[in-house]
Amino acid sequence: MLKGLRLRLTLVSALTAAAILCTGIWVLTGAFERRLMEDAHAALEGNLSAVAYQLQNEGLVSWDWLSQMENDHHLLIAIADNGSLLHYPGSYQTATRRERLLGPLIERVPFGTLTSKGLRYTSRWFTLDGEAGDRYLAVASAVPSQTDVRMLYMVKDLRGLGLEGLRWFCLGLALAGTLALTALCWWLSGRALLPVAESWRRQSEFVAAASHELRSPLGVMRANAAALLTGAEGRDSVFAGAIDQECARLGRLVDDLLTLANADAGRLSLHPGPVEPALLLEETARAYRPVAESKGIRLETALSGPLPVMDADEQRLRQLLSVLLDNALQYTPPGGVIRLSAAAEGKRAALCVADNGPGIPPEEREKVWRRFYRSDKARSGKEHYGLGLPIAADIARMHAGTLELSQTPGGGLTVTYRQPAAPSIFRR
Repeated sequence: MLKGLRLRLTLVSALTAAAILCTGIWVLTGAFERRLMEDAHAALEGNLSAVAYQLQNEGLVSWDWLSQMENDHHLLIAIADNGSLLHYPGSYQTATRRERLLGPLIERVPFGTLTSKGLRYTSRWFTLDGEAGDRYLAVASAVPSQTDVRMLYMVKDLRGLGLEGLRWFCLGLALAGTLALTALCWWLSGRALLPVAESWRRQSEFVAAASHELRSPLGVMRANAAALLTGAEGRDSVFAGAIDQECARLGRLVDDLLTLANADAGRLSLHPGPVEPALLLEETARAYRPVAESKGIRLETALSGPLPVMDADEQRLRQLLSVLLDNALQYTPPGGVIRLSAAAEGKRAALCVADNGPGIPPEEREKVWRRFYRSDKARSGKEHYGLGLPIAADIARMHAGTLELSQTPGGGLTVTYRQPAAPSIFRR
């Protein structure tokens, strides 16, 4: 139980801390990207001014000068004069084809779209996505001169800014931070639960020691009560019988407490082996049938189809079924029926104990697995300590099985135990 609590504390703490960390990294990454884009925008603005100056003052620019501009500043440059692109093959190579980048840009801002005032050029800015996830900053500008207006198209490759590397770095940082936080939370939760674990250990040891110590005086009391019953008459026999009955109840409580203490301390061992469900049910029913008949209850068994052999501790499974039958016998009225059945469900074996007693309301079914829990409606006035089902749940968990509560058709409670069967072994 403490391991599950530690795991839940670790998950909650780690997820909360990781969410805060990832949010912070996301915000910082966004701020860095905006700053890098601003720097790229300023750099491209400077490149645009340099080329526009050449166009306005020199009229034309040479291929060598354009090639140097492209290679030095990671640019693609295209110039249109009177609606026609000037022939320039380009020099800088991008991850995406040159035509794939400049073509859409020219289509968005064809010649004559932008107007200028005097000798001041006007521009429109874009961001472009390449074919391989690469990103680009683009600008289209109308550059006027004394005689005409030329269109200047420029695309800046952003790979040199390290945006992709920044994203991967931040992703790795978030992952490493999450793992480190998870380890830290696991360690801190373990430290925080040390007092609880120590208290739990002491409690388990006390319950186990007290159970052992109580067994001896209870045995003596029962022996003396039996001796009194031998020669007692009238009221004395009633008193002696009451003593014996209460000692028996206390003995069952002590056994239950000792079982739970051993389960908490990890000392509840298993001795697995092949178990025949049909034989297990028949023997258990045979042992409980006299008790059922004394209460006017009919105990039935039902087996359906070939049953898988179970790899389990037979004595523990018998203890589990005894708990379920004890509960059913306590709450089934005289004249009622308890049905003990077994069936194969795929690769699992299912053992069911169904009664037609008062049942348990759906909202309380999860609570019955708590120790000492007793439903006010279904269990009032019964000689019940609320330890049987928790013991059954521990036995089921040790066998990698499950216990499920459901309503019996017609009224009552059905408890179903399911466990993976031994591989490829079936019996009729």
